[in-house]
Amino acid sequence: MLFCVMPAAVSLVCKTPYRPLPRPLAADGDGEASFTYDSVQRRLPLIVESVIDKNSYSEALQADLRSLAGEIAAGEPLKPLAAPSAEWEDALAPLLAAGDTWLSAPWFVVENYLYKRMLELTDGPTGGADPFAAQKAESLDGAAAAFADMLSAGLTEGEMLADDTGELCAALEAAGGEEVVVVLDNCGLELVSDLLLVDGLLRCASPPRRARPVFVSDVVEADLAPTLAWLEEQGGGPLAGRLRDALADGRLLVESPEFYTGPLPFWEMPDELHARLAEAALVLTKGDANFRRLLGDLHWPHDTDFADLMREYWPTSLAALRTCKSGVLATPS
Repeated sequence: MLFCVMPAAVSLVCKTPYRPLPRPLAADGDGEASFTYDSVQRRLPLIVESVIDKNSYSEALQADLRSLAGEIAAGEPLKPLAAPSAEWEDALAPLLAAGDTWLSAPWFVVENYLYKRMLELTDGPTGGADPFAAQKAESLDGAAAAFADMLSAGLTEGEMLADDTGELCAALEAAGGEEVVVVLDNCGLELVSDLLLVDGLLRCASPPRRARPVFVSDVVEADLAPTLAWLEEQGGGPLAGRLRDALADGRLLVESPEFYTGPLPFWEMPDELHARLAEAALVLTKGDANFRRLLGDLHWPHDTDFADLMREYWPTSLAALRTCKSGVLATPS
């Protein structure tokens, strides 16, 4: 799906959409046959187990992580975070007061809460290594083969629910040398593909010195160095060099607001992030998780007009690219 929204009027303040909000996706509420239930009850514990398998943690830490995985699978009540931010404290307070469990709490909150719980266990008091570093390295090692598979598989145009490619191209052309924000999703092959996109934006912008694509996601700058090194090993030295130059002279920025690993929908983004995105000529979001955040991970009627909903709170032009995984859906105009 590729949605492109050119707002008729810019939202100057970040606010909840005008219309009544439907209920959030949740494992119990969506039922055992749903993708939501499977994701929480089966997939999330597997994520914890994979972190144990890929890291040389002490026996005590492994036991703590396995206990966390058991909490999820058993649908136990949520627990307070050890040192929550104000955002997390506000989000968790009503869920803790109501005795919500991993299965009854909103799915989007639960997913992000899992990573906070894992980091509390693995970071220690002064921070620590990325628990997903080994998996990121493996995904990068497999990027070449995955890219070849994508090329040989061909396009599945018949399965596109929405395709605003023409509108996106027009928006990029209209942006000229203005700032474009790319909100990322995953490392590995996806980050490699995103770097190709950003390189194209940097090279095609006119005037080129004003083009400043911005990465905004949980893919932090530390993830770029091994990816650029991998590109060089694969014969992509000129591409890696151009991107390093763009980072050095400020045409390419990498930003990692904590909001992107938090429990809130985009319409509750902090004022400073809202203002930051409003400065861009275009924001391009990628992935199912970012699409879910755009729609608040709520059960909108599937005939909800995506563009109309975004115009109620989004501050600039928007393109949203996602592969449908969750049940969150809206329609093109």
